Amino acid sequence: MTALPQEPAYERSLCDRVAGALGSAIVREEVAAGEWFATEGTLGERFGVSRSVVREALKVLEGKGLVEARPKRGIKVLSREHWHLLDPEVSAWRYGGDPDPKLLLELVGFREVIEPALAAAAALQASPADVKELREIAATMRDAGTNPSALIPADAALHRAVALVAGNSLMYSAFAALEPGMGELRRIAAESKLRGPGHTEDHQLLVDAIAAGQPEDAKETMTRIVQASRLEVMEFFDRNHGSWLRSGARDRKA
Repeated sequence: MTALPQEPAYERSLCDRVAGALGSAIVREEVAAGEWFATEGTLGERFGVSRSVVREALKVLEGKGLVEARPKRGIKVLSREHWHLLDPEVSAWRYGGDPDPKLLLELVGFREVIEPALAAAAALQASPADVKELREIAATMRDAGTNPSALIPADAALHRAVALVAGNSLMYSAFAALEPGMGELRRIAAESKLRGPGHTEDHQLLVDAIAAGQPEDAKETMTRIVQASRLEVMEFFDRNHGSWLRSGARDRKA
């Protein structure tokens, strides 16, 4: 079989750097949608790369629904409804950098819909081997106590395991694609003054409900866990960036 030609590694690296910088700026709305904001030439000068590298980076962004590039007009940012929000790179760009309360609370809203349904499905689908794994992860959470470096990965592992046990590949794929934001939620929640032992206890109750094959109890417990996450995130931002959060809430009501 004839080997396919490969672009040099340094060009791939430059392409990734340009695509990452532009993609992050776009999804964090540092460039307005509908704006023809640059040309291949100006971007090449800005990043110190060739037009071919810029062109490849723009192909990446076009494939993710972020931009439209025309040779004589330049590059235009597309509106959010075109963005592939479940693309892993787009997700990483959206939730990277400084935490954005609007994005994180939007993600909590997604979790409030999807995770209780996953928990209920897991209660109907879980095998003895699944239950054993869930109990082991819950025990790791319990042993972690309030140590964030141990608690956060155990928490993430339990939610991923529940999503996988639920057996719905579409919902699991959506859940997994948003993991960068989930990680940011957990990091912030771990610093919230509202976080207490009830967090770990609720996860143990969730596993108990799944083990007992009780979908309604599993759904109710997961709902409580995610709603607690919303309160923890709001408390964190209100304590650290109070004026921003309150003004943002007023803007949403306007």
